[in-house]
Amino acid sequence: MILQNILLHPTLWARHLTVFFLPLFLFACSEATSESDPSALDASPAPEMTPAEISAAKSLSDAVEKLTGNHSRAVWAKTTKEGGTDTYVNGNSHVLMGFDSRDGGGVRILLGEKSNYARPLLSPDGDYVVFTNKNIERDKKNRKHYAPIVWTLPFDSTKPARELAAGYASDIWRDAETKVDWVYAVRDFTPSSAGAIEGKILVRFQLHDPAVEETVWKRTPLNPDNIQLSRDGTRASGQFPWPTGGYMDLENGEWEKLVHGCWTSYAPDNSHVAWVFDGAHRNLSLFSTRTEKKWKVKLTSAPGTEGKELYHPRWTNHPRMLALTGPYQGVKGREIQITKGGQHAEIYIGRFSPALDSIEAWVQLTDDSQGDFYPDVWIADGNEVDLTDHPQLGASKKGNTGSKGSENWPIAATTKLFLWKHRAAKNEILTPEAEGQQARQCGLTPHGLARFNRAFGVDLDGGHALPDPTSLAAIRSAIASSGVNLEVLLTPGLERRENQPVLQLGRWLILEKEQQLFLTDLSQNWSSPLSDVTSGTPMHLALHLPEKDPPLAWINGTPHQSFQWTEAPQTKDPNDTIRLGGGSDIAIDHLAISAATATKATWSNSDVRSSSEATLAEARSRTSPPRRHLRARLTATTPIPSFASIDPYTRALVTYAYEDIEILDDGPPIDAPRITVQRWGLMDKNLVPGMPAKVGDTHDLILEPLEDQPQLEGDRAEDDVLDFTSPAFYLAE
Repeated sequence: MILQNILLHPTLWARHLTVFFLPLFLFACSEATSESDPSALDASPAPEMTPAEISAAKSLSDAVEKLTGNHSRAVWAKTTKEGGTDTYVNGNSHVLMGFDSRDGGGVRILLGEKSNYARPLLSPDGDYVVFTNKNIERDKKNRKHYAPIVWTLPFDSTKPARELAAGYASDIWRDAETKVDWVYAVRDFTPSSAGAIEGKILVRFQLHDPAVEETVWKRTPLNPDNIQLSRDGTRASGQFPWPTGGYMDLENGEWEKLVHGCWTSYAPDNSHVAWVFDGAHRNLSLFSTRTEKKWKVKLTSAPGTEGKELYHPRWTNHPRMLALTGPYQGVKGREIQITKGGQHAEIYIGRFSPALDSIEAWVQLTDDSQGDFYPDVWIADGNEVDLTDHPQLGASKKGNTGSKGSENWPIAATTKLFLWKHRAAKNEILTPEAEGQQARQCGLTPHGLARFNRAFGVDLDGGHALPDPTSLAAIRSAIASSGVNLEVLLTPGLERRENQPVLQLGRWLILEKEQQLFLTDLSQNWSSPLSDVTSGTPMHLALHLPEKDPPLAWINGTPHQSFQWTEAPQTKDPNDTIRLGGGSDIAIDHLAISAATATKATWSNSDVRSSSEATLAEARSRTSPPRRHLRARLTATTPIPSFASIDPYTRALVTYAYEDIEILDDGPPIDAPRITVQRWGLMDKNLVPGMPAKVGDTHDLILEPLEDQPQLEGDRAEDDVLDFTSPAFYLAE
């Protein structure tokens, strides 16, 4: 009966193999040596197998080759701690696993000595494994310090593992002309307590001659997972750093932002398709970087993973095959899913449909009670498959890299301090360095109930936003010395409020009162009206705020002719505050701040007018999705996660289900007995007011179609409702 079950369910053999043989290998290893460093990593001999295990291994190999179409190999890291996971492979309690569809051994241990086997990779010929020992040490603040070393091992285990070079190996790429294999590795990591690690430089060295080394990238910080190159070596996926997903153009040193998310990957042929994994850890957002076409692929069709989270997605060397791990599910209810819920995570290989718009088949490679992580899969002749001519990719043309949008924004200035068009833009400032160019990315982080909107700007209602620390320091320094120039697009919301701050730069405060905007000089307690405020009508505001001279202002490209200063009430905010928002119902984007130096004290009216016209034209082109006003009864909820469970995210959406729907607007009826609503449950590390709601309560809801909310892509989303057929909405208010 056992043999029959194994033959019918080929992945069951791995469980038996692990149960019987893994303890023997771990017992034979030296605990003292392996826990300290991997200096003596001898390959593990293949175990003897029973007839049943041999038959099960053959069944698994047949299933894998039926999926991939050819000889296949896989490598990954497995935790050895009972009930433990270590999904990010930070500790020294893993073994290195392998699978070969042609050697008859099935899943086996390549290196049984417990150590750190992060991001194992297979060489382009499938003959070598490259992995990284992160060599992590923690300081008193629990920050991780990285001193990673790259190692290599023959897949057939004929020789022991040997040390190659410093760094965290991310990919191995073969030069088609020279046939040289290059290992791409990230170095110079920033100490951090976060799960997402960040390095400052990308290098490459030859797999079989690591002394030959080149610097590849130092323009932006990078995460080492996943950097993957196209077959021609001209482009590579990356995070710049997390959660900014995109790709590098290695020919000209540029990069392009795609969307927020994680686990970026790049097709291993020359079709130049990239993906970014979403914040729900269930879907891929795919992009043709040649045509800018975008589409989604759901991943939860793998057997046993329906509705659960997945992780570690990575393209194989075959452009229609991918590997990933899962399912990840809560421990003791809703505890940390990825970091603590992966004790049953298995290795899966999936095959894309010919149009790359779905996963048409899966094979589960492992089936045991210990977590399996970071898979990489090699398929014979996979490097000869090319998707370039597939119709879904469109015309074969090279897309543009660099920032997109109006060339007239921002207004020219001497020294850019902060540049934030919106969340979907690169928001990059180039800084001349001793060698070449380096870039500083400008970030804007919402706090409180402030949130990103459909235009990827920040809706400041109920909160505020702050620039990234580096930009904040630069702005503060300029305010104290020369003063600053400010350019911003303001879009007032529906509710007008009295004496509420809109924006503050040091002593200069923009305040909303009496349905007007006022500019206030806090150092003199003087205030002057700037412009009327109309709900829903975008306004372009430009201000020249020198340290000593009088200010200048432009409203929608027109110079503000005169200031009418009157005494202003005292404010609680100190004169050195830099903050966006604080009480006003208003949204912002196209924010640029520069130094108001003596060499260029003012902007020209024509420059301001050009930028204003371009920015307002873009704002007027925006469309709003249909809103629905409903009353409905809450019938199912998703528990709100703790902040620790979503780290490094600081916010999380949850899905609710409603029935007994009553239409309160003039719109058409909803032809469904049930709807699902995605709404914010956790914002800025805090519970959203009114959450969690109680099942059975009736709510008035202002909703928009969930599919019309691009700003949510890449955000953390929890879903225990798992209803993928009912109409889906987003709680807009």
